[in-house]
Amino acid sequence: MIRKNAAPAVQIGRWLVILIMALGTWANAQSPAQILSESMSAAVNTDNLSLLVLEDPARALTIEQVMALPDSRFEQASGTVSSATRGGRLWLRFCLQPDDDAPTEWLLALLPAYIEHVELYRQGQLISSGKKQGFAYPFSNREYDYRGFVYRLNLTPSALTTYDVKLEFYNRQSTDVLLLTTEAFQRFMATEYVTYGLYLGMVLLAALINFIFWYRLRDRDYLLYALSMLLLGAFSSISGGYASQFMFPNAEFSAPILMMLNLTLFCAVFTAFLQGAFLLRSYYRCIYYVSWGYIAAYLVMAVLFVVAGWRWLFIANSVLTSSAILVFLFVSLHALVRHRVLRFYAVAFLPLQIALVLIILKAVGLGSWIPLADHLPNIGGLIHVVLLNFALARRAWQAEQDKFAAKEALLQQVTTHNLELESKVQARTRDLGYANSALTEEVEQRVAIEVKLRESLANEQLALQTQKEFVAMVSHEFRSPLAVIDMVAQNLHVQLNQRFPEVVPRIQRIRNNTERLTTLMNNCLTSERLATDGARDLKWQSVDLCQLLQKLFSFDYGQGRIELVLPTAPIVSDVDPELFAIAWVNVVENALKYSPEDTKILVQLCQAESQVYLQISDRGPGIDPNLQDKIFDKFYRAPNVQTQPGSGLGLYLAKTIVEQHGGTVTLLPSEGAELGCCFQFQWPVTQSR
Repeated sequence: MIRKNAAPAVQIGRWLVILIMALGTWANAQSPAQILSESMSAAVNTDNLSLLVLEDPARALTIEQVMALPDSRFEQASGTVSSATRGGRLWLRFCLQPDDDAPTEWLLALLPAYIEHVELYRQGQLISSGKKQGFAYPFSNREYDYRGFVYRLNLTPSALTTYDVKLEFYNRQSTDVLLLTTEAFQRFMATEYVTYGLYLGMVLLAALINFIFWYRLRDRDYLLYALSMLLLGAFSSISGGYASQFMFPNAEFSAPILMMLNLTLFCAVFTAFLQGAFLLRSYYRCIYYVSWGYIAAYLVMAVLFVVAGWRWLFIANSVLTSSAILVFLFVSLHALVRHRVLRFYAVAFLPLQIALVLIILKAVGLGSWIPLADHLPNIGGLIHVVLLNFALARRAWQAEQDKFAAKEALLQQVTTHNLELESKVQARTRDLGYANSALTEEVEQRVAIEVKLRESLANEQLALQTQKEFVAMVSHEFRSPLAVIDMVAQNLHVQLNQRFPEVVPRIQRIRNNTERLTTLMNNCLTSERLATDGARDLKWQSVDLCQLLQKLFSFDYGQGRIELVLPTAPIVSDVDPELFAIAWVNVVENALKYSPEDTKILVQLCQAESQVYLQISDRGPGIDPNLQDKIFDKFYRAPNVQTQPGSGLGLYLAKTIVEQHGGTVTLLPSEGAELGCCFQFQWPVTQSR
C-alpha cells in the first residue's frame, strides 16, 4: 500500500513524458520543411528564378549604386544566403518571368524574424507602406500578419521583373528566401505555427514537470532545468517573432536587447544545469571551472545588454555561445563513449547540440544546403526535451525508489527501537514508582524541616531586631555620659593647666580613654550598620575632600602630629562623609597609636583622572609580611600589638566602607629599609547611584 502512494509526482511525470513523445512524433510527421519542399516544387519555376547576392560590409551602397552594378558583380546563391561579415548588409537581386499559365500573385517571405532591417525594391522603386520594417521596429509596420517579413509581388505574365532586397544584420547570420503562392504560403504558415505551438507547449509542460520534481525531491538540477525551459520558451517566442506578433504588436521596445537578455540568462542557467547533469565537478573538473567562467560572462553580458546595448555585444555573445556549444558537444561525445552513467544524458543533448552546430555552419556560409535554419533549434530542442525529460523522470523515479527503500529501512528501525523503548519504559516506570515513594517521604521530611527553619529564621530576625534596638539604646546611654565626661575634662584642662600642671596628664588620660570608648562605640555601631544595611543605607553627598580632611584633622588633632598634604584645587567626590570620616579616623588612630610620639603621620590626597587616592603613612614598627593578608579581617589583631588597647575593627571597617563606595584599601610595600605602614584608599570620583 505504501509503494502505490510513494511517488505520485513520478507517476504523473511518466504519463506527461509519454504524452510529450506522442506529440513530438506527430509534430515531426507534419514538419514545415516538408510542406515548404512540396510548395516550392509546385509553385516555383526554378528555371526562371535567379538569386544573386552582393556583400556590403560597410553599409555604404545606395539603391541607385546597386541598380547601376551589373549582374557580374553579384554572386550566385540558392534559396539560403549568409552574411560573410558581422553586422553588415546584403543586397539580393532576383528576376522573375512567370509563364503565361502561372499565377501572377506571389508572396516573398524572408526568415528568420530577427533580421535588423529589410527593404524591397522593384525596378529600383521602394515597395513599402512608408513604415520601416525589421526586428527592432513595431510589428504593426508590416504589411502581412506573419512572424517573418512578407511582401506581395504582382507579376505580369511573360514579363521580366527585377527585384532588389536590402538586408541588414546584427551579426553574421543566414537568411532563407521563400517565393510561394498565397495558398502554399497559407499552408506553410499554418503548419509552422501549429508546430511552434506544440513545441512551446512541450517546453512549458517540461518546465511544469521539472517544477513538480523539484518540489517533491528538492533537487537543484530540476529547478535549474525548469527555469531553463521557461527562458528557452521566452527566447524562442522573441527570436521567432511570435512575441512581437501576438503579445506586443504596437510596442516600440528593443526586441533585440530583450532577445539577447533572455538568451544570456538562458545560457547562464542552462550551463549551471549542465554542471550537475554531467557531473562536471567529478568527471570534468577543468571544464567545471570553465563553466563557471561562462556563467559569470553571461551574467555580465546580460547586465551590459540592459544598460548599454552596444552592437559589439551581439558579436561577443555569438563567439561566447559558439565556444560553449563546442565545449559541451565535446563533453557529450566523451561522456557517450567513456561514462556509462552519463550516456543517456549525452544522447538527450546531442540533437540540440547538433542543431546548434548546423546553425553555426549555416551562419558562416558552410551550410547553404540546410533549409529554414531558425527551425533547427525547435526541432533539436523538441527531441532534446522528450529524451531529457524521460531521463529526468527516470532519475526522479529512482530517487523515489531510493526514498521508499530508505523509509522502509527507517520504519523497520523505528519499530525495533519502539519495542526496545517500550520494555525500557516499563522497567523505568517500576523504578520511578519506587523512587516516587521514597521521594514523597523525603518531601514530607523536608517540609517539616522547612517549617522548623522558618520558625528559627523568624526567631533569629526577632533577636537581631532586639539586638539592634538594644545596641542603639546602649550607644545612646553611653554617648551621653562620655560626652559629659569629655566636656568636664576639657574644662578642667583649661582651668587647671596653669595652676596645677601636674594634673594635666591625668586629665589627658581621662580624655584619651573617653575618646577610645567613643571610637569603640562608633566602630561597633558602624559594623552593625554595614552588616545589616550595607550600601543601601549610604548617605551620598558631593563633598569637598580637602575641607573634610582639614575639619577632621585640625592642627591640634593628635597633638599636632598630623601632616596634611592637600592639592591647591578642591577635589569634590560623591561619598558618605560620616562613614569616610570613621574609616580615615580609624587608620589615623592606628598610626598614632603604633608609631613613636616624635614622628609625624603623613596624610596625602590627590586625583588621577576619574579616581581619588588618599595615603596615610606612619613610621611605626610595620606589619609582618606573613600577616598582611589577615589585617583586614574582622576582630584580627597582630601578635606584636596585643599589649595595646584596640578592638580589631578599624581596618575591617575602613576596607568595608571603601569597597561599598566602589574602591579599595591596600597596604603598600615599604620602600627600602624604612619601617612603617602606608595605607592607600582608592575610589571613583563620581558614583552611579
